[in-house]
Amino acid sequence: MANMLHTGVGFNAVPPVVTRSTLSAQETLVAELVCAGLSNKQIAARAGLSEHTVSSYLRRIYSKLGVNSRVALVVTLHSFSA
Repeated sequence: MANMLHTGVGFNAVPPVVTRSTLSAQETLVAELVCAGLSNKQIAARAGLSEHTVSSYLRRIYSKLGVNSRVALVVTLHSFSA
């Protein structure tokens, strides 16, 4: 995950630079649980959070990584380890 990844939305978008430290510890946990295939409800139960908080974390994660879906999040995070 130490590699930098450039992502962007749209043909002329200026991509953000994303590194391992882009996400907070809680955001990283939520992202990893999304990658494991858990639903927001399952993530909330496992992480001791409310579903609303999980949704808030996901919005922040999407914004930080320049993605707009769970699938794009998984693809982006898997590209870190490539």
